[in-house]
Amino acid sequence: MIRSVFFSFFLLFYILNIYCQPKGGGISVEKQFEGSINFIKKTLDDTTFYVYRVKGRKIRIDIKENSLNSNSIENYLLFDLDKKSITAISPSRKLYIPIQASEYKKADEKKFIIVKSNNKKLVNGYQCFQWRVKNVEQKTEITYWVATENFAFFEDLLKLWNRSEKHAVFYLQIPEIYGYFPMESIERTLLRDEKMKLLVTSIQKTKVEDSLFNIPKDYKSYDQ
Repeated sequence: MIRSVFFSFFLLFYILNIYCQPKGGGISVEKQFEGSINFIKKTLDDTTFYVYRVKGRKIRIDIKENSLNSNSIENYLLFDLDKKSITAISPSRKLYIPIQASEYKKADEKKFIIVKSNNKKLVNGYQCFQWRVKNVEQKTEITYWVATENFAFFEDLLKLWNRSEKHAVFYLQIPEIYGYFPMESIERTLLRDEKMKLLVTSIQKTKVEDSLFNIPKDYKSYDQ
């Protein structure tokens, strides 16, 4: 009798544990990363600086052409992953522009070779693992050094943004990327010539103000 009751209790607990997991791989909102991520994108011709502000399912990306320490923000983007909305903001012109998000469609996975190696290194205090994605047809290989710290927002952000940039397209070919974030990624030709590099320069877990994700009241729609 006792054994039967114990088994029933265990079975109930198991069922609840499966069906009551929060959306998106089982990371609850309370445990998801909240804070800021600064990183640099370097190409052969240009350098761009970005600041991610993350709070739950909302992300703000500031774009700076000069430096991360500059107070001037040329433009920024607001993402709401639940509403699947993207809004571009121009502080200099006090304008906002809703951007129509196109439906994400995964590229042909047969054209990609994916290697999740056991190589590790520290980046900004995070233990990172090396993942490599190669596309022979495009003569490109991208190496990602990824960390896991409940970065639940990142996969959905890339799919919503749906950029054609190789760093995003190649990354989304990797299976089981939920909760991971690339601290460093390098795009090379198959001859090992570097074409682009993305590098996180600092990351901070901190409370982010809700107001950062609101369109300023004195800004006008571009369509008006």
